[in-house]
Amino acid sequence: MPEIDGKVMYEVIREYDRNMKIIVSSVYPIEEQVQSILGASAYHNKSQGVDILVAKIKEVLNDEDVRNDFS
Repeated sequence: MPEIDGKVMYEVIREYDRNMKIIVSSVYPIEEQVQSILGASAYHNKSQGVDILVAKIKEVLNDEDVRNDFS
């Protein structure tokens, strides 16, 4: 994102909706992403490809469905 970095965007989203599921996707290794942006639902290294990202999206959405069933 040319105007702001992902960490700033994450904080803006959290201010708007603390319950929103966020997947951080970056060229940086996942370990660095976790250290930089704590509390995301999942992390994705762009070198892993789209299939892995789609699987993480499904996992996060399924996790939400399971929690809603028991709420």
